[in-house]
Amino acid sequence: MKTPRPSPRVLSAATVFALAGALSVASSAGPTQPGARPDLGNSSRSGGTTPPVAPLTPAKLDPARIGAPKDVGAPSYTLTAYVKNEMLPPQPWPANAGVPPWTTEMKSVPTAAVAAASNAAAAQAASSATDPSAAWVGKKGSGVGVEAFSVTTGSPWPSCLTLEYMAHLPGQGDTGWFQAPTRVGTLGASKFVEGIAFRLAGACAEQYAIHYNCHLKGLGDQTMMSAPAFCGTRGQGRPLEAFVLYITPSTVSPTALASAAPGKSTVDFLVTQLDFAVSPDVWLGTKGQGIQLASLSVRPGPTAGAAPWPACLKLKYMGHVSRVGDTGWYDAPSFIQGGLEGVAFQLDGACASSYVVEYQCHLQGIGDVALMSGPSFCGTRGQGRRLEAVKVTVRKR
Repeated sequence: MKTPRPSPRVLSAATVFALAGALSVASSAGPTQPGARPDLGNSSRSGGTTPPVAPLTPAKLDPARIGAPKDVGAPSYTLTAYVKNEMLPPQPWPANAGVPPWTTEMKSVPTAAVAAASNAAAAQAASSATDPSAAWVGKKGSGVGVEAFSVTTGSPWPSCLTLEYMAHLPGQGDTGWFQAPTRVGTLGASKFVEGIAFRLAGACAEQYAIHYNCHLKGLGDQTMMSAPAFCGTRGQGRPLEAFVLYITPSTVSPTALASAAPGKSTVDFLVTQLDFAVSPDVWLGTKGQGIQLASLSVRPGPTAGAAPWPACLKLKYMGHVSRVGDTGWYDAPSFIQGGLEGVAFQLDGACASSYVVEYQCHLQGIGDVALMSGPSFCGTRGQGRRLEAVKVTVRKR
């Protein structure tokens, strides 16, 4: 007679969360920079033999994390930055010995900031003047750079969503993409992160919006960016000092996203240089030929296939001119003139709320950046980096 097999034991919700928390702590406790191994304690301090270092594999989607889309509201997560005074010389520190005493571990839980933004549009419009300072992690303008960083997902966090990020490290270049909560960077080597980028993946990634900004030494806050645009510099030795990340439920359905793509203008206008004009949704300028846009104007059409420019709608734009700075806002069809490094557009007038202006720009050494909506700044400031081309869309909501 066979003995009945006992039924599988079902873990309680509290036990599952406790295990998840323990795994999260274990995964974030040790240095997980590229080429590092998990923290195995303080054996190196006592002269123990250090095992071979196992290379860190760039992020791959975990099928177990991809499930049916589930609305959990604004996901919860913690930003962590490991900062160090830039004047301190490199001080080698064992990879398994935790955080060096001269490095500060800083954390931010921007849940309140995300709740205040409440949607992707508000997060996109956020800037250093409008977003809560507590949402940023790092130290701005203090001569302290970020050596490494990580993002740890919390609760709530949808099982169908994955967060990935990359960095540019001096002497190494771009790291490739890693999955949260991996720690990217180095500790003790004084090799400060120069730039970062984030992106979402998974079955329900389209249901969420991700925006981020970074503060660079000598340049300050950059423009708010969307995935997977790179925020920072490459090869300039300019440390990243702080960053902020917004992950919010998307207010735009996949169908609306398709209609919001470049090339869908619904009103007539021309984007011009002094001696050249293009239709809506067409790149003005050149790419990769070393030619900088030296003037910009937008004026009503006519072109083909769109409605006339409505009398109740006004367009404004500004630019950042090399060795001059921001121009201030101009009303169309006025010309901005000078070597442009970046531009921004915004709508005004009695019916402005019924329309949206979107644009992309092509930057020297960076290429096409993510699609932006007014009045976000598209480009760089003070880097001497050419704005080579721009494409503008004006459409009815």
